[in-house]
Amino acid sequence: DDDDEEEEMMMPTTRPLGSTATTTSIPYVSSSSSTEKKPKNKKEKEKEGKDDYSSSFGVDDDVGTKDILYNDADDGEMSIAKEIRQLQKAWMNEKIAPSLLGYERELVERISEEIKEQDEATREEKLKDVDDKFIYHTYQMELERLRFLIASYLRTRLLKIEKYAQYISNTPRLQSRLSDGERSYLVRYCELIDKHFSSSFLERIPENIAQDLDGNRMTQPNMDDHVLCQFDGDIGALNVGDGMSLTNIDVSAGDIYIVRYASVEALTRRKEAHLI
Repeated sequence: DDDDEEEEMMMPTTRPLGSTATTTSIPYVSSSSSTEKKPKNKKEKEKEGKDDYSSSFGVDDDVGTKDILYNDADDGEMSIAKEIRQLQKAWMNEKIAPSLLGYERELVERISEEIKEQDEATREEKLKDVDDKFIYHTYQMELERLRFLIASYLRTRLLKIEKYAQYISNTPRLQSRLSDGERSYLVRYCELIDKHFSSSFLERIPENIAQDLDGNRMTQPNMDDHVLCQFDGDIGALNVGDGMSLTNIDVSAGDIYIVRYASVEALTRRKEAHLI
């Protein structure tokens, strides 16, 4: 009878379908202590004693494949993670802004050098097991993302240079925003365009008409285009009028507005706001 009662206590209590009561059961508790550690096998002991791939590259085993490229440094020097985030903002600003912005020389050179160093370091490591290969491929994927970021940033700038080539070449303040390579590209591109237009039709029409056509083919960016802008600091009163009227808005850090690009161009270049 005692055995039957004990068996009945261990059985879960059930209710018919549609009943509001929930199904309950008595949990099973192991007789051994839950804090008792299992003995380590030979493979675990060997792995514990060696300086593995993840440790040599700053990957914390407790958090998985944590990329050291995104570890913020606590010292005064800007970490590579912050530089990557700044380059991402510069990339988005360049894609959205109608005019050409300043070239982020230090960010591009610093991240390019970091990509080269990390790529060489990962390729020199010996891949002994599956975990090493997984971490290696994770690293390579991350480096490819950074290469795409830099390539897209430079490509976006070149497209603007080609679109506004004549305007940039005649505007000194825009020429100062170019890198040495971009400046050489601009000069060569303008020479090719002038040669093409001249050989195609300009040399076959009267000179006075050719001069007028040459001046009219200069394309300028539309500074009155509206952009979605997020402000990174307390700006205070900001004039967002159309130039004919004064319209001020009170801007605080984190605010997002749709405004004319001409109203926020200076803030964007000073990195007090970014386009989204």
